[in-house]
Amino acid sequence: MTEDLKLPAGWKLVKLGEIAERIKEVHPNGSQPYLEIGDIDIKSKRYTIKEKSSPEHCLKVRKNYIVISKVRPMRGAIAKIKEEYLYVSPALLVLNSDNNDFLFYALSKEDFFNYLGTRETGTTYPSVNDRNVLDFEFLLPSISEQRKIAEILETVDETIKKTDLIIEKYKRIKQGLMQDLLTRGITAFEFEKDKLIAAIKKVFDSGDHRFGREENLVSHLSRHLNEFFPGWDVDSEVEKNNDRQRPDIIIHKRRMDENFFAIEVKKNENLNAIKQDIEKLEDVMLGDYHYEDAIFIGFDIENFEDVFKLSEKVNFILVSKNGEIKIKSRIREFRDSPLGKIPEEWEVVNIKNICKVRQGLQIAIANRFKESGPKRYIYITIQYLNSEEKDKDAEYIQNPPKSVLCGKNDLLMTRTGNTGMVISDVEGVFHNNFFLVDYYKKQVNKIYLFYYLNLPWIQEEIKALAGTTTIPDLNHSDFYSLKFLKSPLSEQRRIAGVLFQMDETIEKEQRYKEKLERIKQGLTEDLLTGEVRANHLIKEGVGSV
Repeated sequence: MTEDLKLPAGWKLVKLGEIAERIKEVHPNGSQPYLEIGDIDIKSKRYTIKEKSSPEHCLKVRKNYIVISKVRPMRGAIAKIKEEYLYVSPALLVLNSDNNDFLFYALSKEDFFNYLGTRETGTTYPSVNDRNVLDFEFLLPSISEQRKIAEILETVDETIKKTDLIIEKYKRIKQGLMQDLLTRGITAFEFEKDKLIAAIKKVFDSGDHRFGREENLVSHLSRHLNEFFPGWDVDSEVEKNNDRQRPDIIIHKRRMDENFFAIEVKKNENLNAIKQDIEKLEDVMLGDYHYEDAIFIGFDIENFEDVFKLSEKVNFILVSKNGEIKIKSRIREFRDSPLGKIPEEWEVVNIKNICKVRQGLQIAIANRFKESGPKRYIYITIQYLNSEEKDKDAEYIQNPPKSVLCGKNDLLMTRTGNTGMVISDVEGVFHNNFFLVDYYKKQVNKIYLFYYLNLPWIQEEIKALAGTTTIPDLNHSDFYSLKFLKSPLSEQRRIAGVLFQMDETIEKEQRYKEKLERIKQGLTEDLLTGEVRANHLIKEGVGSV
């Protein structure tokens, strides 16, 4: 720092060694909680500890001590210890001061690691010595303002941590959903029952079920169902005709031959009358007309269990006189298959029956361009997909063969090394490391296929087929040998919808976390340079920035 630096009122310029003590408490080797440099997450500044044998002369650290990597210090490995005691690698410098909470944030800034970079020596493992670190100069506010700065930044950090936990929870839920939905499925009734119940509640709350004939009830319920299923045709049979074998309400698509729900409605608990309705649903609607699900909706029902016993194939939504709602979903039948028990409507097929793949092209460096232009396409490589600065790192290919062109939203699967499915977000030329998966739209839903091929056990099978050579290589025939659980297309869309919605929830939380990280970055810079004074933020509240 320059000598003519203008300091904020009440602040001073100090060297790290003037306000922090270097801890050198050595502990003999043995099996105990032990922290190495690689256990520190550079971005979050959090760490994980493992029970493992520590080397000789490891250092004993206590709660709130700060550890800093002396090896490759520019990477930014720094952490504040949260355990009562811990043992750490001698490659970590251990510091303690009067206010470690503030010091941790002061040393987490990029300018500290840039400074260490100017002091490191060596090539294979560049490092700094203790004196290099302790000579670092930085601005130090009064102890009261240090506490306030740490309080503000800890509040943001705690919110980031909670958001991280929420993201991890949703990811675990998603993994469970993928395994369950992609092997056991979800019926149309289970997927849409909240909408059905909402329409029924509207009927009950308005009292439309109490007056007039049953046909009036059917008409009112149809009107509300139309609100909740705007993409479907909702037709009702308001004039009874015993010669016509159709239910009270059908939800379908007239011109597309898609039969969704067949619904019978009753406003009494006459078991004989209910039984006749259920027989019609089972024999005609599920049998001859192949509706996805049949539903019996009963109002003024008290003997729930007696009604439930009338069918295992029909779904029930029963409403008592006081508005209590009871639901019974149909029992789905399963059968044995090479991939275990699956719904009886599903098939196990080779993946070659539902898609084909195209392999990408490896382009010589000399034939790549750094600038975009006419007839130039982004070169889609694993490095490009993993880049955090895609605009900066993008390379372009001019006049490529059509066979290696990838459209936006196409499915790509890595076939060497790092396996996994991605959905392209650009139009470009895909590298030899990828297969482009052309799926047959009349048999498979793209998003369903994307999630299916990302199932952990499918990925493990792909890795096994790719081999264990230095560069694993999945060829066409090995890919085509994979088994595919083919559910009806309508069910594939439902499953894809559930999983896609979960991904959107995760992405929303990740965007919120990124926003918090930007806020923290700005706050850290402003507070630790005195541009914004902590007293002001404490008065106004952190949320005001």
